[in-house]
Amino acid sequence: MEEQTAQLARLRRSMAEDHFNVYFEDASARLGHAISLGQGTVRSLFLVNGGAIIALLTVVGNASATVESQALFYAFVWFGVGLFLALLASLAFPLSQMFYMQSSNTEGWKAQAEKHGQEYPESGERDDRRGEILLTSTVVLAFLSIVFFIIGAFVALDAIT
Repeated sequence: MEEQTAQLARLRRSMAEDHFNVYFEDASARLGHAISLGQGTVRSLFLVNGGAIIALLTVVGNASATVESQALFYAFVWFGVGLFLALLASLAFPLSQMFYMQSSNTEGWKAQAEKHGQEYPESGERDDRRGEILLTSTVVLAFLSIVFFIIGAFVALDAIT
């Protein structure tokens, strides 16, 4: 009976060590994803909205037709709002991944404590929830950036035609 109990304890320690390694590998992978995905998404949003502002300035500067100044002003405003939302998304995305990483680290330490037969007082659920909120915010901000780009494009079209 004691042999079975010792074997069960070794198996439990082995499983906890496996969980520990998985959580820390997950934390490292999330950090890499945060850098590459966040940079690519934000670059695209900045390119679309910033490029629209530059293109509009170029068209207005070379246009022989009359331009409606109020519509032109609002086109710049909408593109500027799109740029600002892209900036907010660029800040929210890495923060979401930071909270996910912290959650994985906490769960890893929890697994490490279980490996040694101890209780770990914290849980990664709170940080995981914060990560979810920020990631959702990032998606919403990116979507709104695209919406304001589209609005700006139609207003700009109205201004130059």
